[in-house]
Amino acid sequence: MNCRFRSFFAAAGALMVATGAPADVLINEIFFDPPAGGGDRRYEYIELRGTPGLSLDDHYLLFLENEGQPDGLGGITGDAGRIDAFFDFSGVSLGTNGFLIARQSEDFFGNPNPYTVAPGATDLLNDSGRESGWGNLDKPSTIGWNSDGTGNDGQVIENSGFTALLIRVDSQVGAPPVVGYNMDEGNDGLDPLPAGWTILDGIGVHSEPGEAASGRLYAAINFGAGPSARIEPGAVYIETDFEIEYVGRLGDSTGSAAGDWWVGNLTDDPRRPGAGITFTLPGFVMSAADTPAGQQTGDLESSTDQFPYGMIITNTLGAPNHGVPEGGVLAGDMNGDGVLDAFDVGPFELALADRAAYAAAYPGIDPDLVGDFDSSGVLDAF
Repeated sequence: MNCRFRSFFAAAGALMVATGAPADVLINEIFFDPPAGGGDRRYEYIELRGTPGLSLDDHYLLFLENEGQPDGLGGITGDAGRIDAFFDFSGVSLGTNGFLIARQSEDFFGNPNPYTVAPGATDLLNDSGRESGWGNLDKPSTIGWNSDGTGNDGQVIENSGFTALLIRVDSQVGAPPVVGYNMDEGNDGLDPLPAGWTILDGIGVHSEPGEAASGRLYAAINFGAGPSARIEPGAVYIETDFEIEYVGRLGDSTGSAAGDWWVGNLTDDPRRPGAGITFTLPGFVMSAADTPAGQQTGDLESSTDQFPYGMIITNTLGAPNHGVPEGGVLAGDMNGDGVLDAFDVGPFELALADRAAYAAAYPGIDPDLVGDFDSSGVLDAF
């Protein structure tokens, strides 16, 4: 892995986010720039995770503009901080397993959205017409997406970047968000929040170098394809040297530190390494820069080295993410190599059949912790 990271910590001050215990609901994944031709109207998805069955009345996922223009005085002008679009989750709840997925509509030819969603998750599928993405003013969304676009505009999450803020609004004292409201009128940081608004979680992304150089982000944790220092007081900015298409939490993380999140560039190249592996969409996989098809050379385009080139990332919808947060345990990693893959099957079977032999082969790994998939407290076949 040859990826540069740089953290920028802003001057003293508190970012306006909920503090203390983790929120009852968090952002878990956002796939906002699928590489397949026309894929951003079919393959984008967002995922929330939290308390099973939690009502999401008065909960909104905002997407703030990240782009600005240099003003020649060290600041920026433009619409950074404007609410470009948002999801209104009123009337729905997290699934019985604690997950919610929002998916896009069918493609131009009427082929349905192809993702598989885990049982127990709330599955929101937009049904506003062929190739309509999330919908817009011309083709209103059926799952709470709001934008002011017409034609082909407003149907997708902005590919060049955004700040995603998950908020809760106390409807007794505050009004819901509206598209076009600017949360940073002076282009110098978040203004005081409207009455009744609480930020529960957030992630900021400059997916391309140009936006990183002249834009602004507003979350507690932010990533960008190039250097940038325009963030909120107390926030973290992590620089990458690749274009970003996907953001997600590592495993079951709940924080806003560098070790809780990862970003990557995915590919739909069907010629992945590995004998006998057949690639079918929507199995978007880890990408690497300047990598000849089918070879594991080049720089891995990821902010973590937990996922090898060619590993499918988009196959956990409505279920725990791949990876493990810093200091955590990767469920299912029975051989302790930091990756959940086919090489863990043999050690899993060994642990079931002969604990002593497993302990000798893999010292230091607790099979009841790593292999407890059904939360029973012990490793078993269930």
